Amino acid sequence: MGRDRHIRRVLRHRKAPDKEGAEGGEALRSGELFSGIEGVLGRWHKIPDRKGYGGTGGPGKLLERLLGVGDGNQDIPDAGGWEVKFTRGTSYLTLFHNEPMPRRPSIVNAMVMNHGWEDRMGRTSFRHTIWGRSKRGFEVRVENERISVVHRSQRVAPYWEVDDLTNATGKLRRLALVYGTVDKDRRRVRYSEASCYSGFRFSDFLSGLEKGWICVEFDARTEGDGIRNHGTKFRTRPQHIGLMYRTVKLIKRGRSRGSK
Repeated sequence: MGRDRHIRRVLRHRKAPDKEGAEGGEALRSGELFSGIEGVLGRWHKIPDRKGYGGTGGPGKLLERLLGVGDGNQDIPDAGGWEVKFTRGTSYLTLFHNEPMPRRPSIVNAMVMNHGWEDRMGRTSFRHTIWGRSKRGFEVRVENERISVVHRSQRVAPYWEVDDLTNATGKLRRLALVYGTVDKDRRRVRYSEASCYSGFRFSDFLSGLEKGWICVEFDARTEGDGIRNHGTKFRTRPQHIGLMYRTVKLIKRGRSRGSK
């Protein structure tokens, strides 16, 4: 309860998000998106064998193309205020990337040198996932208008201002999460159903960071004389997405329904 009270104090003076569904045009775009999702469900789709569709991102890229959404900008929603993501339901879901402060000099570089370990290639690596707390002594804290990753041995901790993460989570205000099955051998995907979430609650996002159902994931290592940073991610499990939203609309082939 103490942590929840502190989060409420941190958010007390934050600007409230815009009300959802205020414009008819937005509702129309939502309806079009829901119809588009329903139209791609239940059958196999061939994943193109070309640049941009390789690896684990291929099914999601294809989904965006089939729905006619996505402009390559990772900082804004894909379609009419909706962020569209694909999941097989078994892997962690990346919410967004955002680098901590201070950046000059880079705190991530300092984390590699001060807390990294040797990987199998002989490089110093700091690839570490923190679900609230980690066995390596790191802890996520929400205090003094900041979200920090603290460690007992460090004087300067990586941190994000609340305003920074408010902006970063703006694209998650509405989230369409489409589930599916991937056939890697035949390079195809079948989208099965979708959960469309609305009414994002930033206070619950912060609570998830402290309680450990949202993680902070660092992924950086030495390369030659420098540091290669693959980006700091905020991730969660698909089954926990609903903890951040007020409502969800379920879409399956031939039927859909809403719930709270």
